[in-house]
Amino acid sequence: MGATIKAVTTREGTKPFAFSEAALAECRNIIARYPAERSKSALIPILHIAQSENDGWLSVNAMDAVAQVLGLKHIEVYEVASFYSMFNLHPVGTYHLEVCQTSPCMIRGSEKIVDHLSRKLGIKPGETTKDGMFTLKTVECLG
Repeated sequence: MGATIKAVTTREGTKPFAFSEAALAECRNIIARYPAERSKSALIPILHIAQSENDGWLSVNAMDAVAQVLGLKHIEVYEVASFYSMFNLHPVGTYHLEVCQTSPCMIRGSEKIVDHLSRKLGIKPGETTKDGMFTLKTVECLG
């Protein structure tokens, strides 16, 4: 990471995102762990930093900033962020409830858990309660 890296990336009409100086320092430390030609290896930990700095989710601007810090194409960051359920591509509630939807968990009753939570909270998977407290999400294996 050279001195030419910009901390702010913004798409028109959206909330700007900027890494804090502390987060940029942490990004530099993570990147330094890998050979220069392998800087992409730092992608997942830096996505975690960006998500933490952006109220628990990855906006397009946050992902663009990650791409900029690592010198990657934007799509490379989007592909990874959208693949893993640990990254949230939309704002989430204070409490983020994830329920496994794979076959072994379904056999053990995960659908009943999702149905119960949906009724109790008044939301469907992928939604957040109106008060912003709970987000319900179905995911692949958490085990």
